[in-house]
Amino acid sequence: MKKYFLNLAVGALAFAAVVSCKSEGERDVNDVPAGDIEQTSENISSQEVSGLETKELENTQTVPSGTYTGQAIIVDSEQKEIYVRLNDTTTIELYFSNETQIMRDGEQVQFDALQEGQTVEVEVERSGESLKPKMVRIMENQ
Repeated sequence: MKKYFLNLAVGALAFAAVVSCKSEGERDVNDVPAGDIEQTSENISSQEVSGLETKELENTQTVPSGTYTGQAIIVDSEQKEIYVRLNDTTTIELYFSNETQIMRDGEQVQFDALQEGQTVEVEVERSGESLKPKMVRIMENQ
């Protein structure tokens, strides 16, 4: 019985040590001074990663697989992603892959043809909580 309690105590101590250990340089969110936390404007934030600025939009939604029309509100060529506002309450985030086709006037074009403010028709496939763009058509703005 003593052996059982000794093993239990050693296991508990080992678990406590592992849980409480932090890597050197790692900080808990509560240890960060308030002045070090960057304020973001509304729902759009910019961050610098490896010298490249990326844009992130919070509060995006996932929608069922299908075809949708909306306005490209953010086009991030570094990350090959766009945010499309479908209506006043729904904005979707799309990360492009090598399989994503981008079309304009019936011809395939490169990602850099996409610009903020363009009307786009997107064909997406929902995969869990993410959307995979299969095809993006740049529409003529009316």
